[in-house]
Amino acid sequence: MKVIGIDYGSVRIGIASSDDAGIMAHPEKTIKIAEEGSPADAIKDVVSLIEKKGAEVVVVGLPFQLDGEKGKAAETVEAWVEQLTEELPDISIEMVDERLTTAAAQAKMKEIGKKTKKSKSIIDQVAAVEILQTYLQSQQDSALDGIGKGRVDPDLAAFHIDDDDDEENEFSDLGFGGGGGSWDVDGRNDDY
Repeated sequence: MKVIGIDYGSVRIGIASSDDAGIMAHPEKTIKIAEEGSPADAIKDVVSLIEKKGAEVVVVGLPFQLDGEKGKAAETVEAWVEQLTEELPDISIEMVDERLTTAAAQAKMKEIGKKTKKSKSIIDQVAAVEILQTYLQSQQDSALDGIGKGRVDPDLAAFHIDDDDDEENEFSDLGFGGGGGSWDVDGRNDDY
């Protein structure tokens, strides 16, 4: 599942994308807003990139205040997301808490010896990676929590174990002993 992450800004919009499996995020692009323009002007470029990448989900960072409340910045992002949603009615657009992602991005840039003042266009992409990777990790954690509880995300089929209700051995449904069954990793119902 391809996912796009967006770090919204009034001057620059950082964009990251996932790999095709929806596991890892990587920097994609920074869209700079013209001096006399507005972030709404960038929606066309954002939509174009989302369509080109074939994204199924878009994740936008929502800047909550440190106390967890929504402030003016969050309201601005929500208004921009409404405009984006109008342009992409068939794509799921989610907002996730982005508190401290810019600080985390700056720390990572510092770790690799990049000065953040000289890397403004990159910092927005790194923040978008932080937002997207947090989302992807939460999806993976949720899917793993669902294993054995009947709540497995079909997009994470590699983690799906065929529960054939063997009661001989508690590990039989995991492919360890028991009266046999199948572990469906690639859709071929491989027997063991």
